[in-house]
Amino acid sequence: MNYTRLFKYLSSAMWLALSFGHTLEAQNAEVPKEIQELNASLELAVFRAIMPDDREELYYLEQGQFYLTKRKAGEPWGEINRADSVLGIYVKNHWPALRDDLVKPFRPKSKATDEVVAAQNQSAIDNSASPDHHMKKAGAIEVNSEDYSFKYVLFYRNIIVEREFNQKDIDPRWAKENLTFTFNQTLKLTEMHQIMDALFLSNLR
Repeated sequence: MNYTRLFKYLSSAMWLALSFGHTLEAQNAEVPKEIQELNASLELAVFRAIMPDDREELYYLEQGQFYLTKRKAGEPWGEINRADSVLGIYVKNHWPALRDDLVKPFRPKSKATDEVVAAQNQSAIDNSASPDHHMKKAGAIEVNSEDYSFKYVLFYRNIIVEREFNQKDIDPRWAKENLTFTFNQTLKLTEMHQIMDALFLSNLR
């Protein structure tokens, strides 16, 4: 009887140890490489790489306080400042959507579609002309090699989400030429991107 109890106890202890070890391994595997060097126990992080500037930005939650910092790619992180909680709260509240959202790539409208839009909204188009407008050719906008692109790494609840998209995919200046613009404006990822823009503009630039 005692041997049976001992066997059950040892089996349970071994199962718990293996389970705990697996959990720790999974947690370690889930920490994004972009934030490992902070040596912090992070609950949430939003990392963004911006090209062609080679700029990297990091917003994270540690022990109930939000922080942000930035750097040039390959360099150490700069000064770490306290940050507003608005981005973190947004990520928490919309995490299921952020895990699923994908920005659709820019798709030029057909010439026929452009002509209909132009006929109906000529004045609006004239008013919203941008520096990129001169690049319009044969009813579509030529891809600008210097257009910004973004890579995101989101970390929350020990889950990593990676996303990439270009500025022209979501930029209102390209709305008249982009078939995917309206869809992309409905995404929580797009709104999160705008919140991060505002946060770093007000704090670090």
